[in-house]
Amino acid sequence: MRPRDKLIKSEIIKVFDITKEALRHYEKVGLLKPDQDEKKYRFYGFSEMAKLRQIFVLKDLGFQLEEMKLIMNKEVSQDEFAVLLSKHNTLLRKKIERYQAIQDNISMVLSLLENDKYGITFNLKEFGIRTYLMLDSEDIIEDTPKEYYDRFHEIIEQDYYNERQLVSCYDYEMLDSFESNYSKLCFDITGFENVTPNSNILTKEFSAGLYLTVFYVFRHGENNSLTNIKKEIDKYVLEKNIMIDDLNVLEFEHPELGMLLNSNEELYEIQLKVRFRHG
Repeated sequence: MRPRDKLIKSEIIKVFDITKEALRHYEKVGLLKPDQDEKKYRFYGFSEMAKLRQIFVLKDLGFQLEEMKLIMNKEVSQDEFAVLLSKHNTLLRKKIERYQAIQDNISMVLSLLENDKYGITFNLKEFGIRTYLMLDSEDIIEDTPKEYYDRFHEIIEQDYYNERQLVSCYDYEMLDSFESNYSKLCFDITGFENVTPNSNILTKEFSAGLYLTVFYVFRHGENNSLTNIKKEIDKYVLEKNIMIDDLNVLEFEHPELGMLLNSNEELYEIQLKVRFRHG
């Protein structure tokens, strides 16, 4: 009996660290077409192995199965593929940046916990250019979720819209007497082309450069703590010989990182553009 030169299913699963369910699914949708013998045993050669590598790359880039099928069957032109690849590359870059930000934020929270400093931590960090679409909080604060969705569904249905993390923007001086209805709800539209919000919606670009990031714990019922946070920021800025370059504050809610806090506490992050003083 001639020795076989292709891999069987159990071997291909080990070689690629893939589940038999995933392998079966790729075959069912037509992405893989291994040889079969009369007993329906499947055999995988170099061609199928190359296709699996293509599937993994396209999957990591975020392509859907139908898109993969068109690409791998050569049913899209090179120009069409380039457009698709550029779109998914942008999304992948944003995902990588998001993961890096999550890792940095976790480090900040660990610093809070390890040092038992339930209050405030500071860090200086470089950011690239970011552009945010802004909605007036005063305009939407009384909306029910359904009213909000109905009013802004054209924006919500866009690729850039995402509420997994709530971001707001307000003037730095408002920390002295903060009123949420003067802040703006922000959505990152960096890297997305052809964003055309209507005339009632603002966009703001935050320039690249050095930012002071401030993590703080807010305790419900202690609104005066925001004034104390501003005093601590002013003190830090003076000690580090830096100055605030843009009074527009970006503030991020971090419920995903505040799970170890008490029920009356929430974790927030302030970002302020700063620069070092000369001399």
